[in-house]
Amino acid sequence: MSVVLGEQFSDITVGNTTAGNYDIVCAQAGNINQAVCVLIHQNTVVTDLVTSVTFGLGAGAVARTRDRFDTEATEPGGCYIYWAGWPLTLPTGTQTCRIVRTGTANIGAAVFMLRSSTPSAFAVTRDTSASGSSASSANPSWTMTTPDATPTFCFEIIHSGLNAITTTPASGWTRADTLDMGNQGRGVAYRAATGGAVTCGWTASTADDFVGSSISFLEIPAPVSGGSRQPYVNRRAVVRAATW
Repeated sequence: MSVVLGEQFSDITVGNTTAGNYDIVCAQAGNINQAVCVLIHQNTVVTDLVTSVTFGLGAGAVARTRDRFDTEATEPGGCYIYWAGWPLTLPTGTQTCRIVRTGTANIGAAVFMLRSSTPSAFAVTRDTSASGSSASSANPSWTMTTPDATPTFCFEIIHSGLNAITTTPASGWTRADTLDMGNQGRGVAYRAATGGAVTCGWTASTADDFVGSSISFLEIPAPVSGGSRQPYVNRRAVVRAATW
């Protein structure tokens, strides 16, 4: 049993510079996705420019929860993470991921869909998140520690001050997309992990400033419905929900 990566929709290499609605069309391939993660990078400013993120428009739209907004001011930029998962139900078919933003700084985003390998019995929810930053670091890295050895699926996004960002994330990660923006750059990557400490980051031998954000997702037993049985409540998820 594990979390399965579904469709990926990246606008990292294009981005958006217009205040208002920043839309990314997500053509799901008929899968019953159980969670969605949105990674957002903004260039040149540390001001919070993102007002809200939703998956779908109109009836059935799912608002996404902000998990992180991390910034670095040496060569200004920032990384956001938004997500939605259990107990919410995601709309199926082609949907629009809408990022409502202010300002005209360049913002780029990537959308990832997730589901359990056994969706009839398991749901997908957030596990943990982390960030790292430095005014000057070669091979920038940070650690994201999950509470136990439960298998997880992880995402990371990085803002880099490198004149030419590399296309190689840290060991064990798979690059989803990168964009060299002259004196700065952005990158997104993903990986499966067995739990415990996960080393996040990017491979870049030249020292420069960076800020990065990461998040992981795991399976939990799906609630039981119908008949006289009471719904299954995942104690671990309830404890986490109370502390977020």
